[in-house]
Amino acid sequence: MKKQIIKEIDAEVKKWDQAAANKDAESLSNLYAENADIIHFDNIQHVGRGSIRQHFEKQLLKDPHLKKTFSDHQRLVLSPEIVIETAKSHITGSKISPPPPTQGRYTATYFKKNEKWLIVYERAWWT
Repeated sequence: MKKQIIKEIDAEVKKWDQAAANKDAESLSNLYAENADIIHFDNIQHVGRGSIRQHFEKQLLKDPHLKKTFSDHQRLVLSPEIVIETAKSHITGSKISPPPPTQGRYTATYFKKNEKWLIVYERAWWT
């Protein structure tokens, strides 16, 4: 069962990567629960899918060349419906001044509802 859950989370990460590569704030926000709570590198809390969509829209407009890749994924399967994931983030392509740091980390909590994995809680920080 654990291998199947990890495979499903891998698929969700690929969806996130693809939406980010396509600069698609709507698709990114749809990967989060309606009441998700996130704090990314800007240290601003966003609660709810609408606020998260606006966060991504603003980020994509402010720094359209920014690219994020991730490595060293680690998952803790707490139950068939709850997974905690952490990974390293790598930031390239930024054209803003001063440029952001190039490395960070994040932790996300996934919850499976109605056979769909959604991010309910996420934190990201620079390292």
